[in-house]
Amino acid sequence: MSKGKIYIINKRVILDFKMCISEYLVLMSIVKSERKFKTMHKGTRIRYSEIKGIHIANELLINPSNVSRHINKLKRKYCIDKTKFGYCVAEHIESYFNDVSNNDCILFYNDVRLYEFCKTPEQILIAMYLWNEFYIKSKELKVSEVFTNIPVDKKTVYNAINDLNNNQTIREWKNKVVFSSKAKQIFNDVINESEIKY
Repeated sequence: MSKGKIYIINKRVILDFKMCISEYLVLMSIVKSERKFKTMHKGTRIRYSEIKGIHIANELLINPSNVSRHINKLKRKYCIDKTKFGYCVAEHIESYFNDVSNNDCILFYNDVRLYEFCKTPEQILIAMYLWNEFYIKSKELKVSEVFTNIPVDKKTVYNAINDLNNNQTIREWKNKVVFSSKAKQIFNDVINESEIKY
């Protein structure tokens, strides 16, 4: 089994540009790739990304057609542009990725095993947040605290928690979230085996 990846994501970008997690991850892949490529064009040094949609899809475990859709949304928001060299990230976006405080960061675990319990990247983020709060920090928290601490809207948080309850991944007992024994084993394995990227 290949290791999963932990991506450090910037909440400010998601909130300021009203992105979903998948859209952010696609943008992050382009930013990361752009930092590797430079060329001279008419006396100006140009940075660009040579990454292809299929590579993004494979790395992020996202359907290629969804990657294309997210790339088009990023173009409409003027976050990226397509040039003859490849994708080019807008300057105001680059500054977000250069100037990140610890308060802006949240970890996203990307592992195919988590999709047994979670349907979307947003659900993975919510499940991992619940895991972190209840198992690592041993905290009790209300659902309202979930959507104040992660960059996901209220409806998505409620739907994700309902789904996790319905598929018996979690149950709520005396104001505490309890993960099923199967989920507990997989979440533990994913955390212990993952390596931080970006």
